[in-house]
Amino acid sequence: MRYRLNRRQAQVTVRKTKRGQRLVRVKTQVAHGSGKRVTRELSRLGFSQANTSTIERRNGTARGMDATSVRKTLAFARTIETKRVLGAWGVPVYNWARECRSLKQLLPQPKGRQLYERRSPAMAAGLIQRIRPSDHLWSVQELQGRIRWIRSPTYPTGGQR
Repeated sequence: MRYRLNRRQAQVTVRKTKRGQRLVRVKTQVAHGSGKRVTRELSRLGFSQANTSTIERRNGTARGMDATSVRKTLAFARTIETKRVLGAWGVPVYNWARECRSLKQLLPQPKGRQLYERRSPAMAAGLIQRIRPSDHLWSVQELQGRIRWIRSPTYPTGGQR
């Protein structure tokens, strides 16, 4: 099966050459799109050159949130559909219900011993204020009530059983 990227998308490959444990060379190559498009997208994301740290950080976070994708685990997902549902559920939980310590802000007035406001990526982007004015992280229960769950016979919703 071949996947096609949208014209507006760009893909870069990063190849790392090592000798033993030492990194000798990092070579980047445009795999899809133009060099101009790649440069524009990298600058939009705040990078000057292509790197893998952002993707590796996201994959590590996703792997840590889903017990079935952790290495050397006793938990497992038997069907592809279960893996898809767990993966789809991890994205909103990460963005809306989990605190990201690097996004914390100093409170104008401390609340007891709390000096910083706990924020999720959605709070930092201002998305929560658009949906419902809120000054707290959403719980998973609040999130379940807001998201149209994935339609699936494995995971029925509402009146489906």
